[in-house]
Amino acid sequence: TCYQPPSNKLNRLSLAKTDVEYNRAISLLLGNLETAAVVVATHNAESVLKALETMKNHATDWNHPHINFAQLMGISDHLTLGLASKGVNINKLLPYGPVDNVMPYLIRYRVFSFLFLFLFFVLMSLPSPQ
Repeated sequence: TCYQPPSNKLNRLSLAKTDVEYNRAISLLLGNLETAAVVVATHNAESVLKALETMKNHATDWNHPHINFAQLMGISDHLTLGLASKGVNINKLLPYGPVDNVMPYLIRYRVFSFLFLFLFFVLMSLPSPQ
């Protein structure tokens, strides 16, 4: 079954308010790296820049072991490459699982590119395991 987030007040925030709160949480974590670790998992360039600015303000090394940036495979690759060129710790995430669970997730995050479409048809053409 696909994960369905609980319906609560936070889920009803506007995208702009969500971005503000996300950036605030990332900034809080980046300011407390002696007791926290953070994965800045976003495709939002503004959020990435704010995180980098916070790191700079705290004189944090770009490759600090408690900080990773992450994006889904095929989305915001320009951000990932830019971060990698600065020596920042990065991850590319590849959703994995049964097709009927993964496809709604990919569609939701607009990852349904030709690559995934191709993989989908390849997977659908494979014989079922006996």
